[in-house]
Amino acid sequence: MVSIQFKVIESLHFGGPGEFSPAARGPATHGRALTIPLPSTVLGLLANLCREDITSDGTLRKDYEIVRSKFGTDIFIRGPYLISENGRIYMTVDNLIIELSREDNPCSIYRYLIYTFAKMLDEDNDKIRELTRQLFSNKVRIVKFLGVGLRRDLKIADEEKGLLYLEEYVTYDIEETHKKVDVYISVDIVGIESIEKTPVREGPVRLGGEQRVTKMIVREDRPLVDLCRQLIEDDDYHLLIHITPTIIEAEKDMYITYEELSKQLFENNGKIICCIGKFGKDPLSIINLGFNEIKKARRPLKYVITPGSITIVKGLDKHMLYNICEKGIENKKIEDEIEYNRIGYNTVLIIPLSRLRDLARELTEKIMKIAEG
Repeated sequence: MVSIQFKVIESLHFGGPGEFSPAARGPATHGRALTIPLPSTVLGLLANLCREDITSDGTLRKDYEIVRSKFGTDIFIRGPYLISENGRIYMTVDNLIIELSREDNPCSIYRYLIYTFAKMLDEDNDKIRELTRQLFSNKVRIVKFLGVGLRRDLKIADEEKGLLYLEEYVTYDIEETHKKVDVYISVDIVGIESIEKTPVREGPVRLGGEQRVTKMIVREDRPLVDLCRQLIEDDDYHLLIHITPTIIEAEKDMYITYEELSKQLFENNGKIICCIGKFGKDPLSIINLGFNEIKKARRPLKYVITPGSITIVKGLDKHMLYNICEKGIENKKIEDEIEYNRIGYNTVLIIPLSRLRDLARELTEKIMKIAEG
């Protein structure tokens, strides 16, 4: 049971889908940031720490092989997600920070589910407003820096080619009991039994773009996996909250039936009733899987179910649910260089539908009628 955590010391940059390209944006460019690193970013960092004299071509497969060889066993990475100094677990949806917990509270995942269902149904009443009133109190803070292109040899402005650019960095404003707390970006490593078998050691490391510094800590626990297992109950219906992008196969127009999606993700062991995007929007999008630092090129584009989306599934047995908690959703239809669930993609939190019914029964029943109707 091991988790690797990166203490946020300064604002961080995790490159978004856009490029610093004057061809796309004109003489002033804008580098947008993701609110949390992609799983492939964390994998690349771990591979860099583990590889020593091993050469890498920067592909996800090679990076995973390097990490696996140093850990000495097959591993599954879950996350990344956020965790506070007090051990409370969070995920990000756009710039919103949502607590993942067993119990309900004003900023919890349960209030986010109610808010998303209400948005989908275009519901707005006093009860829903009261339940979701404090949901937006914890946010990712976007910090923007204005710069100019430099001559790297002299560290002065390049008068001929220098371009103005605006670059985004992120930091996390989380309050617990009316006090700001330290925040860590964390991944759980499934397959390692003790901290002694972990090849990486604590200390300062550079995470994300622009070589920003974090402090790496190795802990003998797996907070997200344990929370997910604790939430599993006997129920006909379960809500799968997508914490990291879930990679799927889809048509060019991003069309896919629930029947086909069920086959891809659960091999007919469960039936998808409904898939709702963050804040009630479309759940599907296209992303690239980060940047290959060795080849200096962006990774391939993939169709994904976006983080923050909610998939309602019927008929998953407990064995399957526990397996998803620890290993993510395995999509065997995708025959790529790597099984993406091994490196952190396809990470979900599983919540029995009955937990949400207790908070907002009328709203939940309306969603189920639409989904099954």
